[in-house]
Order: sequence, then structure tokens, then C-alpha cells
Amino acid sequence: RTQKDWDRIVREMEREELEMEEEERKEEAARGIGIQFDPTSGGPIDPEKLLAASKRGQPIMVFFNLRPAYCPNEKKAAMVLRQLAAALLNGNIKVQSYPVGECRAIFHLQDGQNAWRAKDYLLTRKEVASVTIDQREWLNETEPEEERTEEEDLSIETNRSEL
Repeated sequence: RTQKDWDRIVREMEREELEMEEEERKEEAARGIGIQFDPTSGGPIDPEKLLAASKRGQPIMVFFNLRPAYCPNEKKAAMVLRQLAAALLNGNIKVQSYPVGECRAIFHLQDGQNAWRAKDYLLTRKEVASVTIDQREWLNETEPEEERTEEEDLSIETNRSEL
């Protein structure tokens, strides 16, 4: 290789580095300014909104417990987990789900800002007992339906199909 070849290679590498830096700046600008916090505003400060804004663009894990009635075995727990993940996906919240034990699971979210929307949704579901984000736990206050036996479930499904 000649000196001209090496010079050309160096120029190409410098151009690629500049392009990469430009892309990084654009990505940084696309993420937004970040947290906009004005303590002089005098209005009430919602700590959850502030925390959600601080997690914007960062991956986060949401831990949650299922009520024992909805996870008597691994198969039923996995079915409930798939239903919850699908419902969140319908709400434009993409999660990766990981079962952790019998009645415990983790949802991994790429954008931490959505974790609080996911938490709010999960706490409306009768299957969920509690949700934990960043070592803070929220209990589900909704009353679970009375436990039914499999025979009762089958009779309800049969009655629905007759309608």
C-alpha cells in the first residue's frame, strides 16, 4: 500500500467517526431534554411522574406477584403471564416476560418511562397481587373473584358457548 492509500483510509475513518458522532447527537436530542423540574413553580410535585421521567429511555425491570389462585401450576401461571404481556403490547408497551418462581414474574421494558403505565395497568388486574419497581412495592387493592373449581369454570364456558 502506498501513502495515498493510507491517507484515503484515514480520511474515510475520520468521516465515519464524524457521522457516528452526528448520529449520537441526534439520538441524544431525540431523547429529549430529560427531567423538567422547577421547584419554584409552587404547584404540587408528583414524585411518580418525576421518577418516570428520570427513567426515560433506560431499561427497567418490573417485578410482580400473581395471586395464588391464578398460578396453581406453571402452565396456568405462564398463560396468565402471556395474557398480561399481550394486553400491555396492545397498549403500546413492549415487554419481555420472565417467570421467577411459582407466582412471581419480571417484565423487562426498554423504556423505563412506560414502567409506571405498566404498573397502573397491572394493579387493575385481579390476577396481580403486587407490583415492585425500584424497590418500591404497590399492593393491588382490587378484590379477587371468588375461587372457582375447574368444574365451575367448565360449566361457565359451556353456558357461554350455548349463547
